[in-house]
Amino acid sequence: MKQVLIKGGSVKVEEVPMPSVEPGMAVVRVAASLISSGTESSFVAEGGTAGFLLKKARDPLNVEKLKRKLATVGIKSTWEL
Repeated sequence: MKQVLIKGGSVKVEEVPMPSVEPGMAVVRVAASLISSGTESSFVAEGGTAGFLLKKARDPLNVEKLKRKLATVGIKSTWEL
């Protein structure tokens, strides 16, 4: 199967093995998908996960949103978002 990966600040499509399916899980075949030009572009421009997260963490509004979300639904549900 093909997967879109962000490596070294660029977006690449690579062939990857099918994921293993465990009980209670499903693999869904996607006919078409879209990569948002907003979030993903800024993610790549910031150098991937670390840069993207650091930029978001510097904004006090994002920190407050995170605090409220943690207090409301807990760490597990917040992380899964």
